[in-house]
Amino acid sequence: DRGQQQVLVLGQIARFQVREVAGEARPFIDFKQQFGDLDVRQDHSRPVNQRLRGLSSPLAHAALQAPRSASRRPTSTAVTAAISQGLYPHAAVRAESFADTRLPEGHFDAAIGNVPFSDVTLHDPVHNPTRLSMHNHFILKSLRLTRPGGMVAVLTSQYTMDAQNPGARREMAMLADLVGAVRLPAGAHRRTAGTEVVTDLLILRRREDGQPPADDLWETVTPISLDGQAAKINAYFDHYPEHVLGTLSIRQGMYGRPAVTVDGDLDRLETDLGDVLDQITFTARRRDLAFTAPTAEHQARQAARVPSPPQLWDGSIVATDTGFGTVVQGSVEPLEVPKSAGPELRALLGLRDAAHRLLDLED
Repeated sequence: DRGQQQVLVLGQIARFQVREVAGEARPFIDFKQQFGDLDVRQDHSRPVNQRLRGLSSPLAHAALQAPRSASRRPTSTAVTAAISQGLYPHAAVRAESFADTRLPEGHFDAAIGNVPFSDVTLHDPVHNPTRLSMHNHFILKSLRLTRPGGMVAVLTSQYTMDAQNPGARREMAMLADLVGAVRLPAGAHRRTAGTEVVTDLLILRRREDGQPPADDLWETVTPISLDGQAAKINAYFDHYPEHVLGTLSIRQGMYGRPAVTVDGDLDRLETDLGDVLDQITFTARRRDLAFTAPTAEHQARQAARVPSPPQLWDGSIVATDTGFGTVVQGSVEPLEVPKSAGPELRALLGLRDAAHRLLDLED
């Protein structure tokens, strides 16, 4: 019995069935979905594939279409979230910026998403103290919210892997091992997103505490020559050129500067991607980098968790049926209050909550 697993899905569109939710919201879905060793079940009855391909199918097909910039707050966010909730009643849908999401570390068994790409740096002192760009910030936060032994599969800009500064990759490597990476050809998202950008599918496994990194190859970039011009790509793709689904070349980039691109056969994309993922899965199992079941301690901690109301910030005090609690990373933890101070504190909390309700009514 594999039990029920909690999966974090980042993006505008949740496509875990044949239906699609269109809109501009940025909800994430915390839902219980059955996993195999490295597979996600897409229709709740039949696995997409018993290998790692199951993790990538919603990504490769719909790309989960996250917005280009999290600074947009469209008015359709609440409506789209409500539609998502109606289509997926078993899911917990949050229409909020992922930077504002507060949940305990190690909460999820897996995370899947198309992280937004932008030079914007979001304020998140807990999960982005080094002020990384948005795509790297969201990857790191997904890793921190995934338990040891869990999997993270994300579509991200090629610059997560190719940036000359290895700082973001080293932060990721402190938490997780790179199970495998696949560089998709330019135009892979043309039909769904209308863009020619080159993206990478990264599959990472959150490492158990105390375990050494499996490999550090992907932390660095290496110089190469393309079309007679000097360029730099991640050492992983230089070492595994078969994981690039096409031919590397140099073209004028988005901002007029020469940039590395990939010319590939989009008609063969699904087949080529499946072949590479088969190779990655085979190697991952031999290297003991497969998805592992949660420990009994983790399951007990999850069962005992009391979620806090989403509008309350960390440090907020709440009244509970048994006394009082304080909000810590989206959970309510017991707060010891002297018995003589209990009635006064409960009355003060009532005044605070009443003031908040009045302010909400004024909006």
